[in-house]
Formats: sequence, C-alpha cells, structure tokens
Amino acid sequence: NLAEVAARLEFLRLANWKVAWTVANKIDGAEPDMATIAGFVADSSAVKVSGTEFYVDAYRRLMQVYGQRAYVVEGSPGHLSRLEMMYRSTVILTFGGGTNEMQRDLISQFGLGYPRASR
Repeated sequence: NLAEVAARLEFLRLANWKVAWTVANKIDGAEPDMATIAGFVADSSAVKVSGTEFYVDAYRRLMQVYGQRAYVVEGSPGHLSRLEMMYRSTVILTFGGGTNEMQRDLISQFGLGYPRASR
C-alpha cells in the first residue's frame, strides 16, 4: 500500500509540473491560440481528477496501515495522527474547483474533441 501511494504521488507531482511548465513555456508573453488553451484545459482537468481521486484513495490506504486507531477523532484518547481528519476533508477536493464529472467532460471535449455532454 505505501509503495503504491508513493509511486502515484510521484506521478501526480510530475504531471502537475508538466502542466505548469507547458503553460509557462507555451504562453511566454504571447496570446495563446484556442488549440493551446484547449490543451491547457484538458491537461489541468486530468491532473485535478487524478489528484483528487489519488488523495481519497491514498488516505484510505494509509488508514488501512494504521488500522482501527486511524479512525480515532483528533482530541480523543488514543489519537495517533490527523489522518482521520484529512481523509474526511479530502472529499471536498472531488467537487471543489469543479466536480470530477465536469472535469471529465472538459477532458473529453477539449482533449479528445468529443461534443459537449448534454445535461
């Protein structure tokens, strides 16, 4: 569990840096065209979805490592870490900044060229 969390975290860091580097180097003071902007939208949405789902899964895996004591609320006897609170607060990441479902629609629209999803 820990090795997979570490590997996925490193992937997420690299993907995030790639998006930031691409934005910084493609714009470089010039006005970007629509294709470039579409690529930014798709890539940043992919990192957001991957990242939020990673954190929810990572906290769940880390809580498995800690066992039952991982679920003890902060301030209670036997409390080990902030893991329980972090796990609960991670859920907001799946809809803060745009729901992951909406981000997936942006990826399919701007990254893959599919038409906008009907709602």
